Amino acid sequence: MDPLLGYPPFSSTGEVFRPATWVADGILRDLAYPRTYGVQQLGVEAGLPTSGAFHMSGGKTTIDEMIATTTRGILVTRFSDVGVVDYVSFMESGYTRDGLWLIENGAISKAIKNFRFTESPLFALNQIEQIGTSVRVFHPRTPIAAPALKVRDFSFTSLADAV
Repeated sequence: MDPLLGYPPFSSTGEVFRPATWVADGILRDLAYPRTYGVQQLGVEAGLPTSGAFHMSGGKTTIDEMIATTTRGILVTRFSDVGVVDYVSFMESGYTRDGLWLIENGAISKAIKNFRFTESPLFALNQIEQIGTSVRVFHPRTPIAAPALKVRDFSFTSLADAV
């Protein structure tokens, strides 16, 4: 039902996907759960099925503004081969891909080699300095809309050959 995602509002079994706010103001507000669990365990009429679609609300900062306010940092244009390492902390690992740039004194200074990273989105979201507007981004299996983020202290763990 989200016009930015263009995703069907119901599952293959006819279960309606309802809009849900999972996190608001840094607080977990809801979780997806099967309809039978909702009725039997929680006493609610319907569960909150998840469509797999994801839309993270954004702010108003542009990527150019993020770069201009960075003394020294890295501009990541894409992550690749991301997988969960630990389900408790939601620690994930993967690679940067398709353009990695060094930022010095508020400007992109040069292209740099790709990195491997190991980081939890939960920890990274705690380190946000700036948020851009939410835009549709490529994902091979499900529609996603997310903003650009300026995050401090992201955990890049090693250099990686281009993937």
